[in-house]
Amino acid sequence: MNEASNTVAIPAAVVIKMRLRPGVEQGFSSWHAKMCTIAAELPGFISAEVNAPAASGPPVWRATWRSCGS
Repeated sequence: MNEASNTVAIPAAVVIKMRLRPGVEQGFSSWHAKMCTIAAELPGFISAEVNAPAASGPPVWRATWRSCGS
C-alpha cells in the first residue's frame, strides 16, 4: 500500500524478445546496461535481466524489467 495515495502497488514486468543481427551483440549489451541504469533510478524498480539465446534453441535474446509501481 502506498501511504501517499492509499493505493495498492501492483507488480509489473516488461519482457522484450528480439533477434539480433550478427555482430551487434556488444552494442546490445551496452544499450541494455544503460536501460538498467536508468530504470534502477525509478521508484518501484525491482530488477532487470537479459538472457542470451540457448545454444540449442532459436537465436532469441530476452530482456526483462520488473517493478512494483503504484
